[in-house]
Amino acid sequence: MYTFESFHEEEIEVLKSRFIGLLWPISKKSEVVDKLKLAKEMYPKARHYCYAYKCGIDRYASSDGEPHNTFAKPVLELFDKKDIDYCLLIVVRYFGGTLLGAGRLLRTYVDIANLTLNNAKKVELVGGYKYNLIVKYEKLADFKNDSDIKIIDEKHHDEDASITIMCLNQIFSSDGIKIVKEEKIKLKQ
Repeated sequence: MYTFESFHEEEIEVLKSRFIGLLWPISKKSEVVDKLKLAKEMYPKARHYCYAYKCGIDRYASSDGEPHNTFAKPVLELFDKKDIDYCLLIVVRYFGGTLLGAGRLLRTYVDIANLTLNNAKKVELVGGYKYNLIVKYEKLADFKNDSDIKIIDEKHHDEDASITIMCLNQIFSSDGIKIVKEEKIKLKQ
């Protein structure tokens, strides 16, 4: 399973219509709204902002008014075929004045999607864990010194700290460590 290292952009022109592929790695579906807003700011007054995302079991695509099956279904199928997850692809279309027809439009959307997905730098996703923990201060240094653990949030209290971490290996409760929440996730390798 793969995602992408960072934002990537590609563009093609077909009969004076511009098709701009914008690809983002995402970690949760709530990021989609912000990225759509950003795409509309980057490319204002476009005719269509078609998008597809896959984020674990969450997946959705919108053809944004384009003919049925010219964007949504084919792009989600590309994600599956290429073993891609945790990403959002937006294709911005500026209409060039010539109708392409459903067949040509489908080929063009698949072409820009393939171009964008193939030229972006992929990274492998591996199974991992996200934890919310309560840790005694004497144990906190163990987490900070472990290169396989990434602390993503930390709050200090009188005798302990509440931390949120991501790691490849499962952690178990022990003296000085209390697991509040454990969640299986996919991590970039």
